[in-house]
Order: sequence, then C-alpha cells, then structure tokens
Amino acid sequence: MILKTYKNFNSKIRNKLIDRLKAKYDKNESGVSGILSALSDFNNYVIVLFNNFEILGAVSYYIKKNYIGIDHIGVIKQRCGYGTILMNEVFNIAKQLDRYPVSLITNGYSNEFYEKLGMKRSNGNKIPASYEMTG
Repeated sequence: MILKTYKNFNSKIRNKLIDRLKAKYDKNESGVSGILSALSDFNNYVIVLFNNFEILGAVSYYIKKNYIGIDHIGVIKQRCGYGTILMNEVFNIAKQLDRYPVSLITNGYSNEFYEKLGMKRSNGNKIPASYEMTG
C-alpha cells in the first residue's frame, strides 16, 4: 500500500481519480462519498491510500497555527485498517509539525472508530460530535 499526500494537486489527476471512483462504485455509499469529498477538497491537503493503483481511502485536512483539522475521511471498505492508516498519517504529521490537537466533527456514525484511535470527545453528547487527539 502507498500513501500519497497532495496539496493543490493537479486538477487533471484529481478528476481522473474521481472519475475512476464514480465508474467503479456507488457514489452514495458512505465510504465512497467520504473519499469523493476528500478528493474534492481543493483548499486542503489530501492523503490518498492506494494499492495497485486502486484507491482504498482518502482524508482531507488543514493546518492552522495551533492545530490540525480533519474535514473528510472515507474508505472503500470498513474494518480493513484503511481508516486507521490514514488517521495515523495525520497524527504523524501533527507530531512532526507540533500541531495538536488534531480535531474533527462527525455526524456520530463513526464515534467508535475515533475513540479506538484514542481520540476524546470534546463536546459532551452534543450532535454533531467533536473529537480531539492531543499530543
């Protein structure tokens, strides 16, 4: 598996990746929808996980002065470790840049996933849920 990070990457490449995903998968599936949202996030960094030129997942994030925020994450297949690989890469970047916390807001469907990664809920039981990982 290969991780590739993009910032303002070539729209031609981005469009090819998006077209390839739409041709192969139902764009309304939650994982595919998350990947498409990450790839369409033109203003942020995007990490894409590939295996044999097939996209397995993607995460988009932005870097601020004191933290890293995650906008979108999606994987082709859940419970295969793809999301963990992507999130761990963002955590590593945060560590290298000394940018903690890593934060995100979720609709609540992935709470268990974020908690398994060691992220803590930062807004009680409110929906949408807000999670943070501190260094």
